[in-house]
Amino acid sequence: MSELKKSSQSWSMWALLLVGLVAALGVFLFIRNRKKQQETENSDQDVTEVPDKDEDEDEIILVNYKIISQGLEIEGIEDETMHRLITAQAMHETAIFDSPVFEKNKNYFGMGHPSKRPTTSTGKVGGYANYETLVDSAKDYALYYKYVGLPNFTDAKTFAAELKKKDYYTDSFVNYSAGVSAHFKKLNQLLNVG
Repeated sequence: MSELKKSSQSWSMWALLLVGLVAALGVFLFIRNRKKQQETENSDQDVTEVPDKDEDEDEIILVNYKIISQGLEIEGIEDETMHRLITAQAMHETAIFDSPVFEKNKNYFGMGHPSKRPTTSTGKVGGYANYETLVDSAKDYALYYKYVGLPNFTDAKTFAAELKKKDYYTDSFVNYSAGVSAHFKKLNQLLNVG
């Protein structure tokens, strides 16, 4: 009978251990899912605040990259390389987020107020499209991009060449391409560090 008692105690210990493991796994999964849910909620928040000029330039670039990516994704441009290229373009257009049009109009790209295509612009201020938020500026760029039928690109030079063909900018191709390429390289370095 003592063998039966030992066997029963052994099974009880194993059952208790199994219950403990299942409970620990349940707590782990609950915490992991809650953390993912919070990250999703935080990423869904509309980032519209213009970063302070006193912040580190790299931080300003990264914050604006996130804002631009958010607006592009809302309008269906999901390719990360395109997010980087378009942010590099915005860096060039705004002198790294420091131009009067950027500050006054929340306009990343020096866009005019369109007359034919869909837009998020609220109208014209000083000859340029004006936006309620920075995300709206990025969304409007995505609307333009789709409207003129541009594909995804993988390098800044080809991207700048296609924009020139669409008469997007009046600057020389050499200057515009060099500027966007330099900003694309810097942004990639910043994003690949983390």
